[in-house]
Amino acid sequence: MSWIGTRIRSRGNDRRAALAAGSYLAVVVVTAGVAEYVSVTSGAPIGPGVVLVVITLPTSLLVILPALFGIGENAPDGDVLLIALVGCGVFQAWLLWLLLRGPRIR
Repeated sequence: MSWIGTRIRSRGNDRRAALAAGSYLAVVVVTAGVAEYVSVTSGAPIGPGVVLVVITLPTSLLVILPALFGIGENAPDGDVLLIALVGCGVFQAWLLWLLLRGPRIR
């Protein structure tokens, strides 16, 4: 049995929590892939990037606000911004898993 399988079965709602967090993470990754594809093929339209920001709210505000208000000269943009937003999605998926997994089964 793998380590992750043992970890998932050690709590009451862990399978449902893993499904919810994994589904959210899949949505974030697919949206990031679509945003990158559209950016490369169409010359960087803003639509898919905005969808990615909305999906990863509220943690995406930590990444976006410095860029919007020009705080700091090195505000993230382009691929760095995309990677940072995917990182926000990974963090939120982990938090979602932590919140939904329930108490430990003894």
